[in-house]
Amino acid sequence: MLYRFCAEHNIPHKKTGKLLVATDLLEEEYLEDVYKTTVENQVPGVETIDGNKVTQYEPNVKAVSALYVPTSGIIESTGLVDKLYRLAESYGVIFLVGNEVFKIEPEGKGFKVKEENYYLDMVRSFFPGLKLEDISLHQAGIRARLKDYYDFIIERDPKYTNLINLVGIDSPGLTASLAIARYVSELLGR
Repeated sequence: MLYRFCAEHNIPHKKTGKLLVATDLLEEEYLEDVYKTTVENQVPGVETIDGNKVTQYEPNVKAVSALYVPTSGIIESTGLVDKLYRLAESYGVIFLVGNEVFKIEPEGKGFKVKEENYYLDMVRSFFPGLKLEDISLHQAGIRARLKDYYDFIIERDPKYTNLINLVGIDSPGLTASLAIARYVSELLGR
């Protein structure tokens, strides 16, 4: 899907294959789990290879074993993100970059996003001279990564049915971005 998109939009890309190497027995166990996931997700052509075969692919790498993923490759990520940004804008998406969000509340069929000045605006009527740099905002951080490589959660919010939670999307999030978008669109019934 991503290679086709890149070709259609003149985004530099190349299918190179990838080695996921294990340097000890513990890492080999991890690779077994990764391999099972590739089978479940029907990733074509993935195979386990021994250390000698790894050396044939890349003489400078020392490994006990590896997973060879022939469909993996590289893309010019800046070009991809720029194209996705411009396409989203052409469909009416408004990007508010450089704004720190402090609160999101449901409003009608959508959500109201409150940014940095939200707290300042709440007290400005009785502290008219107050500036943002004069106050300390209390907030809790969000940790995006869940655990190990089981880090994708994509689910409809049980309370707000037009809200889809996408949590912990790390690598290969960019590679999976088009498939994730399709899945979210299906969840929303579009």
